[in-house]
Amino acid sequence: MSRTIFPTVAFVLLLSLTTTAWAQMGEASDTTLANAYFAKAEKLLKAAQDDSSFFYYEKASSIYGKAVARYNERPLWEKHIRCLNFVGYKLWRNLEYDKAMSYLKTALEIGLKKFGESHPEVATSYNNIANIHADRGEFLQAKQYYEKALTIRLRLFGEIHPEVAWSYGRFGILHYLQADYDMAIKYHNKSLAILSQIPGENYLKVAHAYNIGSSLEFVGRI
Repeated sequence: MSRTIFPTVAFVLLLSLTTTAWAQMGEASDTTLANAYFAKAEKLLKAAQDDSSFFYYEKASSIYGKAVARYNERPLWEKHIRCLNFVGYKLWRNLEYDKAMSYLKTALEIGLKKFGESHPEVATSYNNIANIHADRGEFLQAKQYYEKALTIRLRLFGEIHPEVAWSYGRFGILHYLQADYDMAIKYHNKSLAILSQIPGENYLKVAHAYNIGSSLEFVGRI
């Protein structure tokens, strides 16, 4: 009887170990795929192909969402948050505010839990949530979130940095939306003054593409 039991137990044990090994290989493969999607999204974003990058950020995010808790590695958490932030940003641009807020709140919650208020992606979450509040006419909430984003960016980057300039630009737009044109011009000029000091790229052109100045041009104030 023992001759029958021992081979059976050995077979079950081998099957269990094999299944576990295949599962681990599958998990590693999924993470590799997510990293490939992420790299593709980053490349497309740099090429200003936002719609295509959105597709790959979203696919990467869905995989990272399952993998990060299992591996608990900082680079994976950072990539996951970046994916959530960009997907939320694009949904905001498409006026899908509720879906955008869901992604961004998740990104912010994870970012604060893992990194506290000392990570650029946390600042991005605050900034993008503020954008939604601004569009909804919830100006006080927008101001509070923009201030949190700016505080983090100043602490991480100092004054002369494009992220800081974008923050000032968003304050300019927030004041414009409230018809406070003098303050809008003040923040607009502050943003452009910073961008003009950053060599290497045509940030002033990008600034207008992000509507930092176009809103004021529309009302004939600059």
